[in-house]
Amino acid sequence: MPSSISAAPLLQPLNTGALEFPNRILMAPMTRLRTLPDLSVQPIAETYYAQRASAGLIISEVVAVAPYGAGYGLMPAFITDAQTASWKKIVAAVHAAGGRIAAQLWHSGRARRAEDFAGDTGPFYGRPFLANPDLPARFAQGAPLNELRLDTVYGTGESGYLDYPALQYAEA
Repeated sequence: MPSSISAAPLLQPLNTGALEFPNRILMAPMTRLRTLPDLSVQPIAETYYAQRASAGLIISEVVAVAPYGAGYGLMPAFITDAQTASWKKIVAAVHAAGGRIAAQLWHSGRARRAEDFAGDTGPFYGRPFLANPDLPARFAQGAPLNELRLDTVYGTGESGYLDYPALQYAEA
């Protein structure tokens, strides 16, 4: 039986083939929303991530990979040169502190706020969208909206938000 805490399995190195980690501690992603208006990351994030470099692997907060995939507010992104440069500084700071970091790439798909993307025809979320997967078409045609039933939100199968009638079928 190990007599020191450094011999604990959690603190032992982990080799997973091509990846080697100094310990088995994986820092779970925690979205901090420390972004500038252009969705690049504020310099304080360099310190935040570098301070946690002793973890076996840091998994970053969500990082949007497409302009229409952010999903909410001031979420960081990997889209423009400025955004990518801000993340390169974070990676450099983590590596300088002896750590490893992986980005949690994100695209919210249907789960996004229409008001954040006025004029965009991409997917949206919010109460209107959950009951109307074809919300942009309904808005464009001035068609009525399905009423959201809260008992179906986030369900699947026979009673889930994907089961609301689409406009093309509602008119038939």
